[in-house]
Amino acid sequence: MTVALFLYFALSEGSFRESATLLDTLRYVSVAAILGLGLGVTLTMAVGGMDMSVGAVAGLGVSVAAQTMVVHNQVGSVAIIAAGAVAGLLNALLIVVLKIPDMLATLGTMFVIQGTKLILVDGQSITPGMTLDDGSTAPGKFTEGFLKIDRARSSASPSRSSSSAA
Repeated sequence: MTVALFLYFALSEGSFRESATLLDTLRYVSVAAILGLGLGVTLTMAVGGMDMSVGAVAGLGVSVAAQTMVVHNQVGSVAIIAAGAVAGLLNALLIVVLKIPDMLATLGTMFVIQGTKLILVDGQSITPGMTLDDGSTAPGKFTEGFLKIDRARSSASPSRSSSSAA
């Protein structure tokens, strides 16, 4: 279906065939493709299930990464993996042990994760130099690699500036 849509737009709109547009489109869909094709969704669907919490878990990972980098001034790879593992274990407990239907369990988990994320970031965007609860300033900053995920642009695209994540 994606290939058919891509071909349709490429044939009907000349600017869609430009390399800058192609690179931007691929960058925007890459996260969804990784989540949907390469990770848990494929395995879940292969056994006849559905995971509604994948997007929330990805958002939690971004929030944990931002919090770890900016507030704690560290790179948070282990924290991100741990957050995802806890979410996966919670889903497994609900579905396998408690026998709650997968769609219902993961939908509930999605809302719990979204609420947890809001608590984690205190309902605000995480930005370098932000004021913390104790009145001090956050000591860390985002790594270049973290910022490049969203800011990477092809040479023909206008650049954006954004100072917050999560």
